[in-house]
Amino acid sequence: MKQRFPSPQFAICVNNKGYAASLETRKVYQVLPDPGAARHRLVRIVDESGEDYLYPLEHFAPIRLPQVLAQAFAWQPNLSAQPLLEPTMSCRQVES
Repeated sequence: MKQRFPSPQFAICVNNKGYAASLETRKVYQVLPDPGAARHRLVRIVDESGEDYLYPLEHFAPIRLPQVLAQAFAWQPNLSAQPLLEPTMSCRQVES
């Protein structure tokens, strides 16, 4: 049976044998389309740094995420430079 990844493309790692330093089981990864890799039963995975690497297809299961989650999980090159939370109001010291 041919395994296909839905669009937007994400997969969960189900086996990290041989790649324990690089892959975490039960973790969601972004998948980049790579027909050449697919012909060799490999999948191109994006890691936290934004780099992509080839891994055996059988280490992953494709998943479909709701659009809001797909946007949140998609790697963004300048994400590390962005603040996690925007301040909504300023704090003032209360004098007694």
